[in-house]
Amino acid sequence: MPQSTYKIKDLAIWVGTRFDQVEALYLFGSRRYRTGSPRSDIDVLVELKPDSHIRPADLRAFSSELCPALDLFLAEGGKAVSCENESSVRAPTFDELVSTLEAVRFWKRSDGVIESADIDWTVTVPIDVEFVPSALLTGTPISGRWPRSFRSFAQQIESLGLPTQPFIG
Repeated sequence: MPQSTYKIKDLAIWVGTRFDQVEALYLFGSRRYRTGSPRSDIDVLVELKPDSHIRPADLRAFSSELCPALDLFLAEGGKAVSCENESSVRAPTFDELVSTLEAVRFWKRSDGVIESADIDWTVTVPIDVEFVPSALLTGTPISGRWPRSFRSFAQQIESLGLPTQPFIG
């Protein structure tokens, strides 16, 4: 299966260069836990400078252009929203959100790339895979975003009376 390789350092530098409002980046989810699945997206928590704003559509366009597997979660206080599918995760404060997600900071504007971050710096992903962004703590995902096979599987699970939410990528 053909694959693409991405360097997390490069992605961080590109985000920081393109978006002056970004204060720090944190890796979380399956790539942070090194689950080994090549189908896993790359979940990144984006911390903004105080009183800054970025349009989620701008981050979504950025990630789809440079790395389709990249799912940027824009944080405001203790809430982070996926720029891909608008799912969200919450905690009382940003620090508690980072702790809850067990996220690892790998880039900070004042320091650049944090070489000591315990993450895999190189990520390989299949080219022919449509990455379904992680969905956290929300209801039904945006219709049409899930492959038909998954929607069918979810309907079968629901017909057995079993829960299908939250959806985790």
